[in-house]
Amino acid sequence: MPLTQQTGYMLLVQSEPGNPHHPPETLAEIFRGRLASSGGIVAELRDQITDSSQVVYRPLQTVFVPAPWHNGRVLLIGDAAHSTTPHLGQGAAQAVEDAVVLGELLGVLQPYDAVFTTFMQRRYDRCKFICESSEQIGKWEQTPVPDANPMALLLKMLEAVALPI
Repeated sequence: MPLTQQTGYMLLVQSEPGNPHHPPETLAEIFRGRLASSGGIVAELRDQITDSSQVVYRPLQTVFVPAPWHNGRVLLIGDAAHSTTPHLGQGAAQAVEDAVVLGELLGVLQPYDAVFTTFMQRRYDRCKFICESSEQIGKWEQTPVPDANPMALLLKMLEAVALPI
């Protein structure tokens, strides 16, 4: 995915048993090596990956806090409550949706516990679906299975996010 005229974003998902740590200065070389068998545009771009400081190497993790996401007057939103892998491109969008819903609910005079209960009713299932679906696509990328259907999950996600929050 192009970011600027000179930079782009490429996500490579691979199983990393033991979650190894690599010296930061070797990341560009490692990344190029992992793309060695790629063809097409990836092969064309591969040799341009030379600056290890521009390569981000991290495990992908999902955090989904069980309900409720609140205690007293404290409410978790966004990544604090539901961080997701990047496979559906919904992490920031879900955090923004949380903020919009919370702002809307706080605009009506009612006790915090009522606001937070309503917030959970509106956000929990949607956020859970996004986290679980994104994580499932990542699993299928690492371990393909015959009945995997990432496009079906993507379409369900598009239908879900088209619904009012």
